Amino acid sequence: MDAPIPVEPAALDLVFRRAQADTRLVRRRVAYPYAIQAPLRPARAAAGCHVIVQSASGGLFSGEQLRQCLAVESGADARLELPAATTVHAMRDGGQAEVEVEVEIAPGGCLAYLARPLILFPQSQVTQRFRFRLAAGATLIFRDGFMTHDPWAAGEHFRLLANEIDLCSAAGRRILLDRQSVTGLALAAGGPGIIGPYRAFGTLLLASLRPAPWTELAQSLQAVEMPGLHVAATPLRREAGLLVRLAALDGGGLDDGMLRFTERLEAIQAELPGP
Repeated sequence: MDAPIPVEPAALDLVFRRAQADTRLVRRRVAYPYAIQAPLRPARAAAGCHVIVQSASGGLFSGEQLRQCLAVESGADARLELPAATTVHAMRDGGQAEVEVEVEIAPGGCLAYLARPLILFPQSQVTQRFRFRLAAGATLIFRDGFMTHDPWAAGEHFRLLANEIDLCSAAGRRILLDRQSVTGLALAAGGPGIIGPYRAFGTLLLASLRPAPWTELAQSLQAVEMPGLHVAATPLRREAGLLVRLAALDGGGLDDGMLRFTERLEAIQAELPGP
């Protein structure tokens, strides 16, 4: 019988726990390329734990397989922020980079996972998989996006971006399975619908297994106007939250839009009824 294939430990493995009136980072495993600072406690979220994640590698490179595991225990309030955009470097050897993020949020727990956009260089290829498991009363705010970049104006394109978001309840009932697959060549050629001139795209989620006027909230988000930004918003199935899509003319416009809509989702989250 063949030996089982060993599973590489997560390069970022964090556990947040509620302790009295506070949230603490009670377990951390941080390996290259990640680095984290000591948790911050902003005044606006006195009971929360704010962790900033940095990369020592300068981006994603061919052959990298990075894994993150995050757990938010009952009642804990955590904010994980990747404050810098991630460069996905050229992979002229035909390889790719892979990033896998696994998140478990226990009853009453809250996590904001806030990434800045990927910068896709020519000949880059990256696969990202996000797996979220939410218990009753748990809340997730998620932000991710990408932009194209041709630094030498040589008419080159990224090779492939493949994204998957798998969001389920703790009981295994699927709320959202979202898959994206796009090549730089297809994006540059434009296409049907609104894609046309847009070269930067973002996804935001507010997921919470509790009742709220999600349809009306989605309509209010979609009504927001910003120059050079197209917005689409929809309630999630099972009355579980909101999905927001952004399309921008360039990376700067996308970044501004993602920051603004993060603030709006956080304001909505603050008004949700208790678990």
